[in-house]
Amino acid sequence: MRGLQAVSNGKITGVLGSVKHFFGDGATLYGANSGNANVFNLTSFTNNNIGGYLGAVKSNIGSVMVSYSGINSIPNSINS
Repeated sequence: MRGLQAVSNGKITGVLGSVKHFFGDGATLYGANSGNANVFNLTSFTNNNIGGYLGAVKSNIGSVMVSYSGINSIPNSINS
């Protein structure tokens, strides 16, 4: 992020960086692209999948792209 996105006085002045695809793309059934993650324990799922996103947000990434996958058959784009 630091090599891509410049920030000056709290404003992005360079290219907008993005972390994607929030949340759970790496946990889809059989690793399927645009698949579904069957989650039985949301706390465990979150702890195992959120690390990279937290690091990006802490480093002031300018954008987080939602996943086109789903969690328990609810597409992330409409999942609260």
